[in-house]
Amino acid sequence: MRHPVRTLLLTCVCILVACKPRDPWITPTPIPPGYDFPGSREEIQQWADAWNTARITPKAWNLWAGLHADSGQAYPGTGLPMPVWDTWNGEELFPAPDQPTPDVSRRKATHGFHGPRQFHHPAGSGPVVTPTDQLVSFNKFNPEMAAYLTQGHPVAPGGPAFFYNRFTSLADLNSQWPANTPTAQRTVQQAPYTAPSAGNRGSAAMELKPVLYLVKKHKPTPVPVWRGLAGSVNSDTTCTPEQQEADKCHPTPSLWLTCAIVDPTAPADAPITEATAEQIQGVEPLIDQVNSAHPGSAILSCEHYLHAPLSALYSFQMTADEAKAFNSTTIEGLEAEAGDYAVLTAMHVNTKELVNWTWQTFWWQPGSDAPDDFPGSKKGMTDKVTGAGRNYAMCTAYNQTQGRGSSKMTVCFNPYLETSPNIPVGVQSNCMTCHGTAAVASAFANTASSPPAAWVLQTPSYPCDYKAPINFATYPWFAGFTTTDFSWTIPADPQPLPQNPNNLPSPATLNCP
Repeated sequence: MRHPVRTLLLTCVCILVACKPRDPWITPTPIPPGYDFPGSREEIQQWADAWNTARITPKAWNLWAGLHADSGQAYPGTGLPMPVWDTWNGEELFPAPDQPTPDVSRRKATHGFHGPRQFHHPAGSGPVVTPTDQLVSFNKFNPEMAAYLTQGHPVAPGGPAFFYNRFTSLADLNSQWPANTPTAQRTVQQAPYTAPSAGNRGSAAMELKPVLYLVKKHKPTPVPVWRGLAGSVNSDTTCTPEQQEADKCHPTPSLWLTCAIVDPTAPADAPITEATAEQIQGVEPLIDQVNSAHPGSAILSCEHYLHAPLSALYSFQMTADEAKAFNSTTIEGLEAEAGDYAVLTAMHVNTKELVNWTWQTFWWQPGSDAPDDFPGSKKGMTDKVTGAGRNYAMCTAYNQTQGRGSSKMTVCFNPYLETSPNIPVGVQSNCMTCHGTAAVASAFANTASSPPAAWVLQTPSYPCDYKAPINFATYPWFAGFTTTDFSWTIPADPQPLPQNPNNLPSPATLNCP
């Protein structure tokens, strides 16, 4: 006969163990073999020098496929497969002052949303403009980049180590250079790359910037779709060649005339089609709700509609904490709640396979490509790209110009990001030139418009134009700065300080004329 007290105790212990939530930890997973990553730096540089897009394009598409390969892990609560890229560490690698750096071998299964940093970055071309768009973002780093960001790096053997995830350490790094140190030597250590060889896959650091929109869990929700410069409000007067040169052309997603009604209630195998009158009428109240949050400046300018199932783009369901984080951003008009979807509309991807990194950017392009494939398209997509991934367009910038010795500048930007008014001539930009100007000073600036203060390191401006390539080894705007190996993450992601730690004067070169 069982002892009743012992049985009761065992039952209670079993219940407690079963009811205790499992630790929501995710293990960062590398891109698996079979996706041409990493490649040979020497070979890829040859492609870039020759502007060999026949080799570059499939390379970038295979990378896109590898990022979305099944990691073997699942999103907690839904059990849905988690792609490789979403297992990677994010901005938790940049701890608050006086807090330890987190363990890079795992991450919590949550996302911390914020508005894209370039919309509010002090390196912008002028007064910060708050965009009336529904998008949020965060950064991701593969295991090699995560280790690089969190480890100490001495300038000389035996010297003090500097940490690239803390503002005070970066300021100290910039201050220690002798006055006559050449620009090319005032730099952080390069991010890691190991060439593939017999018996060794090799490795390369990688950074990502996913961009996401909100789709309600039970309601079809409109998401803006890029249709080129001409597919935006008043483009005939705001985006002429003259207006582009004058930095007056900023067709942000809030001005796009085409929207896709993303429908979580539609069958997963439903095709992307022109929306019916009934489907359009169904989202009109939601559009009115969104636009009423910002009178005089529309958040959605939809005039032409597509209809797409949720399966037509990558997504994950938000937890209550993630919905709260989403609502704490500058998003206006829609409130997220637990179970709503964060849908992937864009992603910047850069890898250290080249000294100046490889650059490719992807954006959701349901249906046909934009007119003139500007700034990119779905062309050249490889068979490795499957499912929702085939609904994204892409452009690449493996060189500032279209080949070594060419005077024709590369144009490659993400329509969801670089159309922002805070980015100089974004519709003529390319990733390599822009990121090549990433640098930090030793002086701090308070970026908060009201208390509490938020002191961050000052940086040079984004490029003022894209008329010619920049010689990063002699760029005059780097005087007084330390370059950060093409990473705007290093100047932008460390946690702000509550007080100015050094009160140093600002560098002479900060903003475009």
